Amino acid sequence: MDKYIGFDIDSKKVSVCVIESGKKDVYATIGPDIGSMKKFLVSQKKDGVCLALAYEVSGYSGYLHDNLCECVDRIAVVNPCKATWIYRTAKKTDRIDARKQELWQMQLGQLLDEYQFLNEQIEKVTDYLDGYLKSKPAAVLLMSIGGVGPRTAEAVLAYTDGVERFGGSREYSSYFGVVPKHGPSVVRWLLCEAAWKSIRKSASLKHFYERVMNGDIKRKKIAIVAVCRKLLSIMRAMLTTGELFNEELVLRHCGEIDKAA
Repeated sequence: MDKYIGFDIDSKKVSVCVIESGKKDVYATIGPDIGSMKKFLVSQKKDGVCLALAYEVSGYSGYLHDNLCECVDRIAVVNPCKATWIYRTAKKTDRIDARKQELWQMQLGQLLDEYQFLNEQIEKVTDYLDGYLKSKPAAVLLMSIGGVGPRTAEAVLAYTDGVERFGGSREYSSYFGVVPKHGPSVVRWLLCEAAWKSIRKSASLKHFYERVMNGDIKRKKIAIVAVCRKLLSIMRAMLTTGELFNEELVLRHCGEIDKAA
């Protein structure tokens, strides 16, 4: 069972609100000294009760935390700038502030539980995807390209389903929505993210990006889409030949394009 306590602290007193599921809210006023706060918190602690405390940030909130943490299971320091809804009400009293800070603490607890649940789900999905990737030898080829990680590789492989069914690089790029813009949006997004990483890790792809941009910052989006197309062309070639990414070969190919231009 959870019990939530909100402290609204000023120089002369501490207004307290205690919220417990299935029970009426309890209000109290105690002294502003550490001893009074500890005594009250200890009185609220019972077997099987998870005690959570919230109070507003102040110059000595760290001192309060260090002295009160042994009396409760969880402490939350509320930043009023991040909880402006406390001050939007026309009616404002110490009791109301204490209760609203505790409601914030309850909401925070729920969000933390949800965050933990979602993290567990992400871990399960990640484990599944990692297992899928291990069953695809071609993933090693794609991840040899600087900037291409496991999620991009598995997405491309999942949608490729046999590279031999594509007649050429243009058809392959078109299938993924790069030429023209259609196809699986998730893979397109992953390719775009991989392209930004690739131009930082691969000298040849950086050279290609800068050549397309031609010194014009307004052409950044055009250039990164061109890098996406280049990545897909490289991936198709690697999946066809079974060869790892060859930095020198790509750089030489880009140089030949420059000479032809």
